This record gives sequence, structure tokens and C-alpha cells, in this order.
Amino acid sequence: MYQLKGPLTVGWDITHMCNLKCKHCYANAGKKGKKEFSLEEVKKIIDELNSLGTMLIALAGGEPLVRQDIFEIISYIKSKGMEVFINTNGTLINENTIKKLIDVGINNIEISVDGLKEDHDFIRGEGTFDKVLDALEICEKYNVKVGIMSTLFKHNYKNIPNFIDFFHDKNVIGIGFLRFIPSGRGKDNDKILSMNTSERKKAIEMVYNKRLQYGEQFYLKIETPLSYLVAKEHENLMKKHQYMSFTERGCDGGILSCQILSDGTVTFCPQMEKGNYNLHEHSMEFIWKNDPYFKLLRTRELKGKCGRCEHKNICGGCRVDAFLNTGDILQEDSGCWLSC
Repeated sequence: MYQLKGPLTVGWDITHMCNLKCKHCYANAGKKGKKEFSLEEVKKIIDELNSLGTMLIALAGGEPLVRQDIFEIISYIKSKGMEVFINTNGTLINENTIKKLIDVGINNIEISVDGLKEDHDFIRGEGTFDKVLDALEICEKYNVKVGIMSTLFKHNYKNIPNFIDFFHDKNVIGIGFLRFIPSGRGKDNDKILSMNTSERKKAIEMVYNKRLQYGEQFYLKIETPLSYLVAKEHENLMKKHQYMSFTERGCDGGILSCQILSDGTVTFCPQMEKGNYNLHEHSMEFIWKNDPYFKLLRTRELKGKCGRCEHKNICGGCRVDAFLNTGDILQEDSGCWLSC
């Protein structure tokens, strides 16, 4: 497989600090980490990413808006000609924050919402859903576009249709759905949050059916390779213009993208806690070329039923799930409902 000089897109947990204690948090965020980068160190990493051809940096955390220099970081990324994206829990958004984001060139943001009020507050804390609605009103006032990112759990997936309908009528351009992986704080809540394979398929089908209903004006996307399997099963209903990950290649972690954790560890996915190298000790160029996990992922030599599956080059399964369950990132995805 052709290897890029560097990652095209980079997710970056820019801080470990967070004002919430979400039950599923892969970063187990809270207090400031001991190895967080200073502003000058952040700028040096941005410079290198720019030289390697990175086109997009997605800032997350923790909660990125907790970091006092976040606006300067965004401005610096923009000054290099790269796109920047920010994911927030929405609770710290006020008129002053939005004005500052607009000043540094941010006209759209992503807010994490994990269901309607009861479900969302169960995951993120009492009153957080109402704060999200307040944030949406402020964003609408200042013409800032909002996308929703939502994680699918056992307790919230049955309400997917109502959840989508609710935010379709708000100042929201679309919703992306994530698969819950029990890492970080999520490991402590695995039993109450994880879905079985049947539930996972039903959840994806619910999103798929809503995508058919709303068409291309309201994007609905599932950030899991398994979504392709649902689309394939119903391919007679698909339309080329539909904006979903269903027909795209599976996870591109380690191939086109990577993740920088708040302590500098570089991984192929934000939910992958273990990494081989750290930016405090090595350059991104070195890591991108030499990381053993990245090299394995680029071979696409999958094992188990993923290796036998006819869809392995398009779907490929979740590599973090494989690692957490077997210690081998090339093993089969335990969340898949197919028998191969």
C-alpha cells in the first residue's frame, strides 16, 4: 500500500482538562495532564504537520474550550492554511466564546450530544442537555453552524428516530454517530453502555432509514466501518448522493489519519489508549513511518472472520475492538453480526 508522507487528518486531544465526568469518556478526562503540551510546543507540532501535508486538525479533549490559549491555537492552525475543527460538550459556549471563535475563523462547530434530555444527562450530568440547547440558540444568533456528534449506547439507541427528528428541527446541519468502545472511563461502565451485535445492527438501520427519509439536506453519518454492511444489505435503496460512511472504505486510522492524545501519545484512533511512540520523544514524521501498529494496519491482512469476509477491503471492522478483546489489532471485530 502506498504510504503518505504524513497523515492527511489529525485528531488532537489538545487537553486532558474537562468540566464534565462523562460515563463513556475514552480519555478519562478531568484534571490537567502532567505531559500536556505548552503553546510553543503545540505550534512546533502544527508546523511539522503542515510540512507533512496535513490538511485538517480536529481539536478535542477533554474539553478544548477549557484551555485558555485555544483561540490562539486555532488561529495558528488557520495561519498555516490548514482546516481546523473543534468538538465541544457545549456547556461552556456563551456569546463571548462564540465571538472569539468567529474572530479566529471558526464558523461551524461540533457539539457532543448523547440522546435527548434523560439519556444525555445520564451520560454527561444533570442539566447538561439544557446547556446544549442554550448553546444552539447562541450559535444560531451568530450564524455559526452546528453538527452533532453522538455516541450509541444500549440505553439510548431505541430513541434514535426521535433524537434525529428533534435535532432536525433545530439549528443543526446533521448528526454523526459513534460506536461506543469501552476504553478510559468507559471500561468502568461497559455493562450498562455496550450494545450486543443485534442491537448495534438495529441502531445502524435506524440511522440508515432516517437518512433515506431526510435526504442530502440533513447529513446523517455513522463513524463505524460496520455501517457499510447495512448499506450493502439494502443497496437497492441507496442513492449516490447520500452523505454517509456506508459506501466509504473502513477505518483509515494509521493509513490516512492518526490521533494525538493529550500526553503526546500518537495512536490510530482516539479510543486506542496504547501507543508505541510519543511526540515528546519523536517527530510525527518518524512515528508515521515507523509505528508498528500503523504498518500492520496498512497491510490489511486481517484475521478471523474479518480476514475471511468478502467486505474486508471496504469495511475492515473496528481495529480497537479487536485489540481490546484479543491484543491483536488485525483480529476480528467482536461487534460484527456476520458469520464468515
